[in-house]
Amino acid sequence: NTQYTVTILDTADVNAFALPGGYIYVTRGMLELANDTGEIAAVLAHEIAHVVLHHARLRANKAQADQLVDKVMTGVLGASQSQEALRSRMSMAAFSQQQELQADQTGIQYASKAGYDPVAAARFLALMGRFAKFSVGDASQADDFLSSHPSTPDRIQRATALAQNLPTGEHDHRGYLAAIDGMSF
Repeated sequence: NTQYTVTILDTADVNAFALPGGYIYVTRGMLELANDTGEIAAVLAHEIAHVVLHHARLRANKAQADQLVDKVMTGVLGASQSQEALRSRMSMAAFSQQQELQADQTGIQYASKAGYDPVAAARFLALMGRFAKFSVGDASQADDFLSSHPSTPDRIQRATALAQNLPTGEHDHRGYLAAIDGMSF
């Protein structure tokens, strides 16, 4: 029963994110990187999945719990603040990575049910991986173990496996490119 508001942010940054209450933000750079309607449907479905799965609220709860654990570790065990900070970052990264995998899976199912090509998610993840490596300039720095997102090859493999069991859907390349014609990238 959630109504969604999608806002396009006028920035060349390649990003999309969701906030509680059905607010989804997609950058101009994300729209320009995509090749077809199926890929954009995959991005939007992924962000809708974050809202439906209440990931923002769960992350806030996790951060509060981590802060409490950090205080206890400092008080009882005398751990340094740098040790606490690293433990919290690693814990939050692993938690966030699991949420991204859940949003991938749920988003692929949503996009397929809406009539879009479920393989588009894997295609777009591969495209994002290539873009990240290009942007960073060093392929070894593109995947960081403290990142909030799992490794791209793992996500692509999972997305491809899930999509194989779903019906093929729309992925209008020409129509999509015509719709974004004139956008600067």
